[in-house]
Amino acid sequence: MQRIDLHELSVRESERVEWKLNVASIDGIVCTAVAFANDFSNLGGGYIVCGAEETKDAAGFQKVTFLGLSANRFKEVENKFLADCRDHVDPPIVQFVEEIRQRTRRSEYWYS
Repeated sequence: MQRIDLHELSVRESERVEWKLNVASIDGIVCTAVAFANDFSNLGGGYIVCGAEETKDAAGFQKVTFLGLSANRFKEVENKFLADCRDHVDPPIVQFVEEIRQRTRRSEYWYS
């Protein structure tokens, strides 16, 4: 699988990218993955990036800050997400989870 460049994803707005800062609701991530998997517009799925906050710069353009997740939170989110997709999504969807290390924090993304 080709390595994803988070900077490349962050510099242009897209219907294929969802930025999640603190991942308060893992159910929301599962719903987003299912929506990307449905792909009615034939965009090729999408990316859910956890540990990143989308804001606007002074000119009003998209700006993404990568804050990451702690190692414990990363594993908790990953395990619950994969279990919920396995147990509650029918037909099953194929998702890829990748940890991207940045300094001492972790970001992760899912591609459905």
